[in-house]
Amino acid sequence: GGGGSSSSPPPGGQPPVQPPEPNEPVDPNNPPPGEGKAAFACGSGGATLTADDAPDSYVLFESAPVRPLAWSRDGSKLLVTNTPANCLEIYAVEEAGFSLLGTVMVGLDPVAVAFADDDEAWVVNHLSDSVSVVDLNGIPRVTRTLLVGDEPRDVVFAGPGGNRAFITAAYRGQNHPQFHPDDLIRPGLGRADVWVYDREQLDDSLNGNPLAIVRLFADSPRALAVSGDGATVYAAAFMSGNDTTSLSQDVVLESKPPPVDNVEGVEQPDTGLIVKKIDGSWRDESGTDWSAAVRFDLPDLDVFAIDAMADVPVITRRQSGVGTVLFNMAVDPQSGELFVSNLEALNQIRFEGPGETATTVRGRIAESRISVINGSGVITNHLNPHIDFDVEEGHTYPQNLVEQSLSQPNSMVFSPDGSLLYVAAFGSGKVAAIPTQQLRTGSYEPNASLHAEVPGGGPSGLALSADGNRLVVYTRFDNAISLLDTRSGETLAHRPLFSPEPAEIIGGRKFLYDARETSANGTSACSSCHIFADMDQLAWDLGNPDGLMEENPNRY
Repeated sequence: GGGGSSSSPPPGGQPPVQPPEPNEPVDPNNPPPGEGKAAFACGSGGATLTADDAPDSYVLFESAPVRPLAWSRDGSKLLVTNTPANCLEIYAVEEAGFSLLGTVMVGLDPVAVAFADDDEAWVVNHLSDSVSVVDLNGIPRVTRTLLVGDEPRDVVFAGPGGNRAFITAAYRGQNHPQFHPDDLIRPGLGRADVWVYDREQLDDSLNGNPLAIVRLFADSPRALAVSGDGATVYAAAFMSGNDTTSLSQDVVLESKPPPVDNVEGVEQPDTGLIVKKIDGSWRDESGTDWSAAVRFDLPDLDVFAIDAMADVPVITRRQSGVGTVLFNMAVDPQSGELFVSNLEALNQIRFEGPGETATTVRGRIAESRISVINGSGVITNHLNPHIDFDVEEGHTYPQNLVEQSLSQPNSMVFSPDGSLLYVAAFGSGKVAAIPTQQLRTGSYEPNASLHAEVPGGGPSGLALSADGNRLVVYTRFDNAISLLDTRSGETLAHRPLFSPEPAEIIGGRKFLYDARETSANGTSACSSCHIFADMDQLAWDLGNPDGLMEENPNRY
C-alpha cells in the first residue's frame, strides 16, 4: 500500500518539518524531526491502497491468526500482527484506547508474534515460510529473516533463561535442510516440525543454525504453549484426525448398513463407507466390525510435550484423544494442566438430511470443545451441552439457548490467579470467561452472563493485562483490536487496523464463519468443516435418503 503523512500544523501553529528528499540518506536510528516512527509506512502506519482502489492488487489467502497479540511484561507495548497488510504494528494501551507507536513491514501474512525480550520480537510469516526478528528500539526494524519449514504458524520462548525460540512448521518446503519430495509419500514419517533456535547461536545462514528440528508424528502443527517454569513446550497438530478412515466402494459393496435407497425406493449409488476405531476395532455407525478391511493403523497423536531444557530438545510425552482440529493451547498457572481449544468432528455419522429415516449430521457437524490434559489423561468439555441436536426439521431454538452457545473456540488466556479461562469464540463473536474448575472436572455449564460481545466479529487473539482488568481482543472479520474491561465486560475501545482487502471479502466473512448467521442453534458454521476456508482433511458421507432424486447439472 501507499504511504502518506499529515500536512496540518501541530498544536502551537508551527508548520510541520518537511521530510528529506527521497535521495537523501537517512539514519534509521535518528530520523529527522517530523518523520513517523515506522521503518516503512505499512499497515495502520500509513498504507492507503486497498483492492477497492486498485482491482487485482490483492490476493486473499485467508491465513488464520494463531498468536496475533503480544503484550510486554511491563505493559508498555502491545504487538499486533496485521495479517492482510504484512505488517507488525506496535501500540501503547491507554486507559480507554490505543495509541500507535510504530509499524514495520515483515513477511507475507504474519500470524503470530512473541517477545524474545523487552526490545526484540519474533514474527511468524505464514506465507513467506519465515520468521522476522524485529528490533523494537527506536524505529522498529527487521534485523534478520530466518527461513524455516513450510507454513509456520506459532512461536514461543522457553528453555534456559527463556532464550530458546520454538516455531511450528510443516515438514516440507524448499527451506527444510533434510526434506526430500519423496518424503511426502513415505509411510511412517512424521510431517510436523518444531524448529528450535538458541538466540545466542544464530549464524548468518538462511536457516540461521537451528539448535534442533523436533519431528512430530503428525501432519502440520499449529499451536504452542509453555509450562510455567519454561521447562516444557507443548506442540499440537492442527488437523490431527479422529480415528476415522474410509473404505473403498469395492470393499463395502452390498454390505453397507441401511438405508441403501431413498424415500422413493431409488437405490443409492455405490460409495465408500466411513469407519471409526473404537476400542481397537474399526466399526461403522451401525457397529459392524470392518477391522479385516483396514490393514494399517492410525496413531492419532494430538499433543506433544518437548523438554525445552535438554541440550537438544526431545519429545517426552505424546497424547491422543484431544480433538480433531486443535486451535490453541494455554497452561493453567496454578495446576500446570494444559487446556486445548478444539473441534471434534462427527464425520462417522452418515447423511445430512432432516433425519426422518436415517442418521444426520445436520446442525452438529462438529462439537466445539475445550480439552484438559493432566497427569492421567484427557478431560473433554463440550461447550454446547444445552443444545438438543435431535430435533425435527424447522425447529426453532429459544433465543436464550442460542445465546449460551459458543462456536469454534480459538485463543485462550488465564486470569492471573487461574480461576477464569478467557476463550475467544471465533464463530460466536464473543469472549467467554469460564470458571477453570468446571473445565478441570469436566463439569462445564453454559452461562451467557459470562460472555462478552466483541465488536467486529471473529475474535481470534487475546492478551490480558498483568492485573487481569483489561483484555485486548483481535477480531479477524474486520481486522481490528478491542479493549475490554474484564470486570464489567464493557468494550472500552475498538480500533480497526488498515486492511488492503476488498469490502466484499470483509463483509462476506460472516457467511463462512459466523455460527449465529448460519445455524439455528449457534454452534456450527461452514467453517466448522472448511477450517479457515480450507478443508478439514476428513471424509464425509453427505447424502440424504429423506430427499428425492434429482439431476445434478454440474459438469463434475
